Amino acid sequence: MRVLVTGGHGFVGSHLVRRLVAVGDAVRCVVRSGRPPAALEGLPVEVVAGDLDAPATLERVCDGMDEVYHLAARLTARARREMQRTNVVGTRALLAAARRAGGVRRFVHCSSLAAAGPSAPGVPRVEGRDGRPVTWYGASKAAAEREVEAAAAAGLPTTVVRPPVVYGPRDRGLLSVFQAASRGLLPLLGAQPKVYSWVFGDDLAEALLVLGRHPATVGRTYYAAHDEVVSMETFLEVAVRAAGRRGRRLRVPDSLLRLAAGAADLVAQATGRPAMLTRDKTHELVAPAWVCSSARAAAEAGWSARTPVATGVPATMRWYRDAGWL
Repeated sequence: MRVLVTGGHGFVGSHLVRRLVAVGDAVRCVVRSGRPPAALEGLPVEVVAGDLDAPATLERVCDGMDEVYHLAARLTARARREMQRTNVVGTRALLAAARRAGGVRRFVHCSSLAAAGPSAPGVPRVEGRDGRPVTWYGASKAAAEREVEAAAAAGLPTTVVRPPVVYGPRDRGLLSVFQAASRGLLPLLGAQPKVYSWVFGDDLAEALLVLGRHPATVGRTYYAAHDEVVSMETFLEVAVRAAGRRGRRLRVPDSLLRLAAGAADLVAQATGRPAMLTRDKTHELVAPAWVCSSARAAAEAGWSARTPVATGVPATMRWYRDAGWL
Protein backbone atom coordinates (compact mmCIF):
# COMPACT_ATOMS: atom_id res chain seq x y z
CA MET A 1 0.00 0.00 0.00
CA ARG A 2 1.06 3.60 -0.62
CA VAL A 3 0.23 5.47 2.57
CA LEU A 4 0.32 9.13 3.57
CA VAL A 5 0.70 9.97 7.27
CA THR A 6 0.33 13.46 8.71
CA GLY A 7 1.97 13.80 12.10
CA GLY A 8 4.17 10.79 11.28
CA HIS A 9 7.10 12.31 13.16
CA GLY A 10 4.99 12.78 16.30
CA PHE A 11 4.36 10.46 19.22
CA VAL A 12 1.60 8.19 17.90
CA GLY A 13 2.48 8.86 14.28
CA SER A 14 6.00 7.48 14.69
CA HIS A 15 4.56 4.25 16.10
CA LEU A 16 2.14 4.02 13.18
CA VAL A 17 4.87 4.67 10.62
CA ARG A 18 6.98 1.86 12.07
CA ARG A 19 4.02 -0.53 11.84
CA LEU A 20 3.37 0.46 8.23
CA VAL A 21 7.02 0.03 7.27
CA ALA A 22 7.11 -3.36 9.04
CA VAL A 23 4.29 -4.71 6.85
CA GLY A 24 6.01 -3.47 3.70
CA ASP A 25 3.98 -0.37 2.89
CA ALA A 26 5.46 2.63 1.10
CA VAL A 27 5.06 5.55 3.51
CA ARG A 28 4.99 9.27 2.80
CA CYS A 29 5.11 11.68 5.74
CA VAL A 30 4.08 15.33 5.71
CA VAL A 31 6.57 17.57 7.55
CA ARG A 32 6.54 21.37 7.68
CA SER A 33 10.20 21.73 6.81
CA GLY A 34 10.21 18.97 4.21
CA ARG A 35 13.33 17.56 5.89
CA PRO A 36 13.43 14.16 7.68
CA PRO A 37 12.94 14.73 11.45
CA ALA A 38 14.83 12.77 14.09
CA ALA A 39 11.80 10.59 14.91
CA LEU A 40 11.88 9.14 11.37
CA GLU A 41 15.65 8.78 11.13
CA GLY A 42 16.68 5.50 9.56
CA LEU A 43 13.21 4.63 8.31
CA PRO A 44 12.58 4.16 4.57
CA VAL A 45 9.95 6.89 4.28
CA GLU A 46 9.38 9.69 1.80
CA VAL A 47 9.20 13.13 3.43
CA VAL A 48 7.24 15.91 1.72
CA ALA A 49 6.69 19.52 2.76
CA GLY A 50 3.21 20.44 3.98
CA ASP A 51 1.55 22.46 6.71
CA LEU A 52 -2.01 22.29 8.01
CA ASP A 53 -1.79 26.02 8.72
CA ALA A 54 -1.05 26.63 5.02
CA PRO A 55 -3.73 24.66 3.12
CA ALA A 56 -2.19 25.42 -0.30
CA THR A 57 0.83 23.28 0.67
CA LEU A 58 -1.45 20.22 0.90
CA GLU A 59 -2.63 20.37 -2.72
CA ARG A 60 -0.59 17.42 -3.99
CA VAL A 61 0.49 15.48 -0.90
CA CYS A 62 -2.20 12.81 -1.51
CA ASP A 63 -1.31 12.19 -5.16
CA GLY A 64 -0.68 8.50 -5.77
CA MET A 65 -1.73 7.47 -2.26
CA ASP A 66 -3.97 4.49 -1.42
CA GLU A 67 -4.59 5.51 2.19
CA VAL A 68 -4.33 8.66 4.30
CA TYR A 69 -3.84 8.59 8.08
CA HIS A 70 -4.42 12.05 9.52
CA LEU A 71 -2.81 12.38 12.95
CA ALA A 72 -1.38 15.91 12.88
CA ALA A 73 -3.21 18.39 15.09
CA ARG A 74 -2.68 21.41 17.29
CA LEU A 75 -2.97 20.51 21.00
CA THR A 76 -2.45 23.95 22.52
CA ALA A 77 -3.16 27.47 21.34
CA ARG A 78 -3.31 31.04 22.58
CA ALA A 79 -6.70 31.58 20.93
CA ARG A 80 -9.60 29.49 19.67
CA ARG A 81 -9.05 30.66 16.08
CA GLU A 82 -5.56 29.13 16.08
CA MET A 83 -6.99 25.76 17.08
CA GLN A 84 -9.72 26.02 14.46
CA ARG A 85 -7.31 27.03 11.69
CA THR A 86 -5.09 23.98 12.18
CA ASN A 87 -7.52 21.29 13.26
CA VAL A 88 -10.57 22.24 11.20
CA VAL A 89 -9.47 24.26 8.17
CA GLY A 90 -6.33 22.13 7.80
CA THR A 91 -8.35 18.91 7.96
CA ARG A 92 -10.81 20.28 5.39
CA ALA A 93 -7.92 21.05 3.02
CA LEU A 94 -6.41 17.58 3.45
CA LEU A 95 -9.77 15.92 2.81
CA ALA A 96 -10.15 17.99 -0.36
CA ALA A 97 -6.68 16.92 -1.49
CA ALA A 98 -7.57 13.27 -0.84
CA ARG A 99 -10.76 13.58 -2.87
CA ARG A 100 -8.96 15.27 -5.76
CA ALA A 101 -6.26 12.59 -5.78
CA GLY A 102 -8.90 10.11 -6.83
CA GLY A 103 -7.22 6.90 -5.74
CA VAL A 104 -7.53 7.17 -1.94
CA ARG A 105 -9.32 4.06 -0.68
CA ARG A 106 -9.51 5.14 2.95
CA PHE A 107 -9.05 8.34 4.94
CA VAL A 108 -8.45 7.55 8.63
CA HIS A 109 -8.91 10.50 10.96
CA CYS A 110 -7.43 10.35 14.46
CA SER A 111 -9.83 12.37 16.59
CA SER A 112 -10.21 12.34 20.38
CA LEU A 113 -12.54 11.52 23.24
CA ALA A 114 -12.36 15.30 23.82
CA ALA A 115 -14.65 15.71 20.80
CA ALA A 116 -17.45 14.04 22.80
CA GLY A 117 -16.70 15.68 26.14
CA PRO A 118 -16.18 14.12 29.58
CA SER A 119 -18.23 11.13 30.65
CA ALA A 120 -20.63 10.86 33.56
CA PRO A 121 -19.18 8.91 36.50
CA GLY A 122 -19.82 5.20 35.93
CA VAL A 123 -21.19 5.73 32.40
CA PRO A 124 -18.52 5.36 29.68
CA ARG A 125 -18.87 7.22 26.41
CA VAL A 126 -20.02 5.06 23.52
CA GLU A 127 -20.32 5.93 19.84
CA GLY A 128 -23.44 7.91 19.03
CA ARG A 129 -23.86 9.31 22.55
CA ASP A 130 -21.81 12.48 22.58
CA GLY A 131 -21.93 15.23 25.11
CA ARG A 132 -20.44 18.69 24.71
CA PRO A 133 -16.75 19.44 24.19
CA VAL A 134 -15.41 21.52 27.08
CA THR A 135 -12.20 22.87 25.50
CA TRP A 136 -11.14 24.60 22.29
CA TYR A 137 -9.29 21.43 21.37
CA GLY A 138 -12.36 19.24 21.88
CA ALA A 139 -14.56 21.62 19.89
CA SER A 140 -12.03 21.72 17.06
CA LYS A 141 -11.84 17.92 16.90
CA ALA A 142 -15.64 17.69 16.84
CA ALA A 143 -15.74 20.21 13.99
CA ALA A 144 -13.00 18.28 12.15
CA GLU A 145 -15.13 15.14 12.45
CA ARG A 146 -17.98 17.01 10.77
CA GLU A 147 -15.61 17.82 7.91
CA VAL A 148 -14.81 14.11 7.64
CA GLU A 149 -18.53 13.28 7.60
CA ALA A 150 -19.08 15.77 4.79
CA ALA A 151 -16.26 14.24 2.75
CA ALA A 152 -17.69 10.77 3.37
CA ALA A 153 -21.09 11.93 2.13
CA ALA A 154 -19.32 13.14 -1.03
CA GLY A 155 -17.88 9.68 -1.63
CA LEU A 156 -14.56 9.50 0.22
CA PRO A 157 -14.25 6.27 2.30
CA THR A 158 -13.46 7.38 5.86
CA THR A 159 -12.99 6.03 9.38
CA VAL A 160 -12.73 8.06 12.60
CA VAL A 161 -10.81 6.80 15.64
CA ARG A 162 -11.23 8.49 19.04
CA PRO A 163 -8.54 7.73 21.63
CA PRO A 164 -8.71 8.82 25.29
CA VAL A 165 -5.49 9.73 27.15
CA VAL A 166 -2.54 8.33 25.20
CA TYR A 167 0.85 7.61 26.79
CA GLY A 168 4.00 5.68 25.96
CA PRO A 169 7.54 5.98 24.56
CA ARG A 170 8.27 9.20 22.64
CA ASP A 171 5.32 11.04 24.23
CA ARG A 172 6.02 14.58 25.42
CA GLY A 173 2.45 15.33 26.51
CA LEU A 174 2.74 13.40 29.78
CA LEU A 175 6.51 13.76 30.12
CA SER A 176 6.11 16.23 33.01
CA VAL A 177 3.97 13.67 34.84
CA PHE A 178 6.68 11.02 34.50
CA GLN A 179 9.35 13.55 35.49
CA ALA A 180 7.43 14.27 38.69
CA ALA A 181 7.00 10.54 39.36
CA SER A 182 10.71 9.94 38.83
CA ARG A 183 11.24 12.31 41.77
CA GLY A 184 8.67 10.51 43.88
CA LEU A 185 5.95 13.15 43.43
CA LEU A 186 2.27 12.49 42.72
CA PRO A 187 0.74 15.79 41.50
CA LEU A 188 -3.03 15.50 41.95
CA LEU A 189 -4.78 18.37 40.18
CA GLY A 190 -8.18 19.42 41.46
CA ALA A 191 -10.74 17.41 43.39
CA GLN A 192 -10.15 13.66 43.46
CA PRO A 193 -10.77 10.96 42.43
CA LYS A 194 -10.59 11.46 38.68
CA VAL A 195 -10.90 8.39 36.48
CA TYR A 196 -9.76 7.87 32.91
CA SER A 197 -9.58 5.48 30.02
CA TRP A 198 -6.02 5.06 28.75
CA VAL A 199 -4.33 3.67 25.66
CA PHE A 200 -0.67 2.84 25.11
CA GLY A 201 0.81 4.59 22.07
CA ASP A 202 1.68 1.45 20.12
CA ASP A 203 -1.76 -0.03 20.86
CA LEU A 204 -3.35 3.08 19.36
CA ALA A 205 -1.14 2.75 16.28
CA GLU A 206 -2.40 -0.81 15.91
CA ALA A 207 -6.00 0.37 16.32
CA LEU A 208 -5.57 2.96 13.56
CA LEU A 209 -4.20 0.31 11.21
CA VAL A 210 -6.77 -2.38 12.05
CA LEU A 211 -9.77 -0.04 12.02
CA GLY A 212 -8.44 1.77 8.97
CA ARG A 213 -8.26 -1.39 6.89
CA HIS A 214 -11.20 -3.47 8.00
CA PRO A 215 -13.98 -3.56 5.38
CA ALA A 216 -16.71 -3.18 8.02
CA THR A 217 -15.38 0.12 9.39
CA VAL A 218 -15.99 2.43 6.42
CA GLY A 219 -18.03 5.45 7.47
CA ARG A 220 -17.84 4.50 11.14
CA THR A 221 -16.46 6.07 14.33
CA TYR A 222 -14.68 4.06 17.03
CA TYR A 223 -13.26 4.62 20.48
CA ALA A 224 -9.85 3.03 20.96
CA ALA A 225 -8.94 2.46 24.62
CA HIS A 226 -7.90 -0.27 27.00
CA ASP A 227 -10.84 -1.83 28.83
CA GLU A 228 -9.52 -0.88 32.27
CA VAL A 229 -10.53 2.35 33.99
CA VAL A 230 -7.73 3.78 36.12
CA SER A 231 -7.69 6.85 38.33
CA MET A 232 -4.97 9.44 37.88
CA GLU A 233 -3.78 8.69 41.40
CA THR A 234 -3.34 5.00 40.58
CA PHE A 235 -1.57 5.83 37.31
CA LEU A 236 0.87 8.03 39.23
CA GLU A 237 1.38 5.37 41.90
CA VAL A 238 2.39 2.87 39.20
CA ALA A 239 4.78 5.44 37.72
CA VAL A 240 6.37 6.19 41.10
CA ARG A 241 6.89 2.47 41.77
CA ALA A 242 8.42 2.08 38.30
CA ALA A 243 10.86 4.84 39.24
CA GLY A 244 11.79 2.99 42.42
CA ARG A 245 10.54 5.81 44.62
CA ARG A 246 8.22 6.24 47.57
CA GLY A 247 5.42 8.55 46.56
CA ARG A 248 4.53 11.91 48.10
CA ARG A 249 1.15 13.38 47.10
CA LEU A 250 0.93 17.01 46.03
CA ARG A 251 -2.70 18.10 46.02
CA VAL A 252 -3.51 21.19 43.94
CA PRO A 253 -7.04 22.57 44.55
CA ASP A 254 -9.15 23.75 41.62
CA SER A 255 -8.77 27.39 42.68
CA LEU A 256 -4.96 27.22 42.58
CA LEU A 257 -5.08 25.29 39.30
CA ARG A 258 -7.13 28.06 37.68
CA LEU A 259 -4.83 30.73 39.12
CA ALA A 260 -1.76 28.99 37.69
CA ALA A 261 -3.50 28.60 34.32
CA GLY A 262 -4.36 32.29 34.23
CA ALA A 263 -0.73 33.18 34.90
CA ALA A 264 0.41 30.77 32.17
CA ASP A 265 -1.99 32.43 29.72
CA LEU A 266 -0.47 35.84 30.45
CA VAL A 267 3.03 34.47 29.86
CA ALA A 268 1.87 32.84 26.62
CA GLN A 269 0.44 36.11 25.33
CA ALA A 270 3.68 37.90 26.18
CA THR A 271 6.00 35.30 24.64
CA GLY A 272 3.82 34.20 21.73
CA ARG A 273 4.20 30.56 22.76
CA PRO A 274 1.11 28.66 24.01
CA ALA A 275 1.45 26.89 27.34
CA MET A 276 0.35 23.32 28.11
CA LEU A 277 -1.68 24.60 31.09
CA THR A 278 -4.27 27.19 30.07
CA ARG A 279 -7.56 28.44 31.48
CA ASP A 280 -9.25 26.62 28.62
CA LYS A 281 -7.43 23.39 29.54
CA THR A 282 -8.67 23.56 33.14
CA HIS A 283 -12.20 22.74 31.91
CA GLU A 284 -10.79 19.35 30.95
CA LEU A 285 -8.67 18.90 34.08
CA VAL A 286 -11.49 19.50 36.56
CA ALA A 287 -13.87 16.94 34.98
CA PRO A 288 -14.22 13.85 37.22
CA ALA A 289 -14.33 11.24 34.43
CA TRP A 290 -13.00 10.75 30.90
CA VAL A 291 -14.00 7.17 30.17
CA CYS A 292 -15.01 5.45 26.93
CA SER A 293 -15.83 1.93 25.73
CA SER A 294 -14.08 0.18 22.83
CA ALA A 295 -16.71 -2.56 22.59
CA ARG A 296 -17.66 -1.54 19.04
CA ALA A 297 -14.06 -1.81 17.83
CA ALA A 298 -13.81 -5.29 19.33
CA ALA A 299 -17.16 -6.45 17.94
CA GLU A 300 -16.81 -5.05 14.42
CA ALA A 301 -13.07 -5.24 13.75
CA GLY A 302 -11.68 -7.57 16.41
CA TRP A 303 -9.42 -4.92 17.92
CA SER A 304 -8.75 -4.57 21.62
CA ALA A 305 -5.86 -2.87 23.43
CA ARG A 306 -3.16 -5.23 24.67
CA THR A 307 -1.25 -3.10 27.17
CA PRO A 308 -2.60 -2.38 30.67
CA VAL A 309 -1.31 0.52 32.74
CA ALA A 310 0.61 -1.92 34.97
CA THR A 311 2.73 -2.89 31.94
CA GLY A 312 2.68 0.28 29.85
CA VAL A 313 3.73 2.75 32.54
CA PRO A 314 6.94 0.91 33.56
CA ALA A 315 7.80 0.43 29.86
CA THR A 316 7.34 4.16 29.30
CA MET A 317 9.45 5.04 32.34
CA ARG A 318 12.26 2.77 31.08
CA TRP A 319 12.14 4.39 27.65
CA TYR A 320 12.31 7.91 29.09
CA ARG A 321 15.34 6.93 31.17
CA ASP A 322 17.12 5.19 28.28
CA ALA A 323 16.43 8.19 26.00
CA GLY A 324 17.79 10.61 28.59
CA TRP A 325 14.46 12.42 28.97
CA LEU A 326 14.44 12.04 32.77
